[in-house]
Order: sequence, then C-alpha cells, then structure tokens
Amino acid sequence: EAPSADDPEVKKVVIELCEQEIRDQVLKQKIPPSETWGTLKDTYYESVKAYIPTEENERFKRAFQDRIDETDAEMKGTSFSLEAIRISSKNAAIKKTECAAQLVLSNGRKLDITYTVQITEDKKMFVQVMGLRE
Repeated sequence: EAPSADDPEVKKVVIELCEQEIRDQVLKQKIPPSETWGTLKDTYYESVKAYIPTEENERFKRAFQDRIDETDAEMKGTSFSLEAIRISSKNAAIKKTECAAQLVLSNGRKLDITYTVQITEDKKMFVQVMGLRE
C-alpha cells in the first residue's frame, strides 16, 4: 500500500529535509560565491561544518566557524510545521504517494512544497521534497 501523506513519520522526515535545505540556504547567503574560500568545494551546512577542522588557514577556519555560528543563531528558535496537506496522486502498485503542502515557519512565512514518499524494496521510507530551492 502507498504511504499516507500525513503519517507522523512522513511529516517528520519532510520537516527535517526542509529544515536542512533552509539551513543550507541561510549559510549560502553568508558565504558569497565571489570570495575565495581555500579548498572548500561546496557550501552545504554539514559539509562546511565537517570541513572546518581540516582547514589549515586559520583565517578561513575562523571565517567558516563564524558563518556556521551566524547560521545557527539565525535558525535557533525557528520551528516548522506542515499545513494543508493534500494527496496529488497515489500509486499502490509502486507504493508511492505524491503530496502538496504548505511549509509554515514560526516567523509566519509559508512556502508551497511538494513531496513524494515511497516504500523501498527493503521496506524503508524514501522521501523527496521539492519547491524549496530558489
């Protein structure tokens, strides 16, 4: 059977993925692409956080940590919820549900998103969220 669009576990994963993407976007705004950042290859939050201890240039190391701290401060206290969850399509044969919803941030901002949830061959949930990248 196809998963439910508003299953608590599905909603939890959707919100985690949304939070991760928004955190990445906040950090990317703090690391201008025009600047040289040593050997840093991408500016995803988790990648930058993992990269800091490997950076040999102390100025870069401090700059990266400052950007992570600024991002953490900006994200602190931000909560996310899903509203107006709708099923766009459901396919029991492939155990996949396509959904639409509004992602609501605690600052009042609302974003229209879509997401799919599918049960994999090993009985795990696979979730993809679309509509967050600008």
